Amino acid sequence: MQLEQTGLEGLVLVSRRTHHDKRGSFSRLYSQADLAALNVPMDCLQVNHSVTDTTGTLRGMHFQYPPFAERKLVACAVGALWDVVVDLRPGSPTRLSHFDTVLSGNDGRSLLVPEGFAHGFMTLEPSTHVVYVSSQGHAPDFEDGLRYDDELVALPWPADPSVISDKDASWEPLCDRLESLGRRLAGEPR
Repeated sequence: MQLEQTGLEGLVLVSRRTHHDKRGSFSRLYSQADLAALNVPMDCLQVNHSVTDTTGTLRGMHFQYPPFAERKLVACAVGALWDVVVDLRPGSPTRLSHFDTVLSGNDGRSLLVPEGFAHGFMTLEPSTHVVYVSSQGHAPDFEDGLRYDDELVALPWPADPSVISDKDASWEPLCDRLESLGRRLAGEPR
């Protein structure tokens, strides 16, 4: 594995070695030992796989509060997606900054998303498969999200979403809750 810094502290692109032969290819998506050797420790408590049928489907922008804040390693297994994260960490010099990249089933790259970042993506191809290795399990009482079109972060989506869940379309504007969100991300109670 090789790491590429993104300009947002803790957020890195991970390039995997891919072995090709007459059968096809093989790459290791997650290795706790390899990440630790690169000074990026990550325990895996859950692995998720999403299949999105329609191009332009938007999933996100999701995150969880402490003590269930999660680090995610996100990879596209089949298809392609526009992946984006927003730094929400209180006190971070890049707070409210975003990073975006295209991940595909053919590029051998993953995005390692630290705690305190909102994550989402839009599919660029039909039948896109995404695998998420997560340091925490899903904790519904500690989950939250940002609207994809929140004016405070103004994410440059590649298109208007063709499909979005009611939940993802209904997150409250960030400007109305930035202070309370920051306190919760810092680990303070509600």
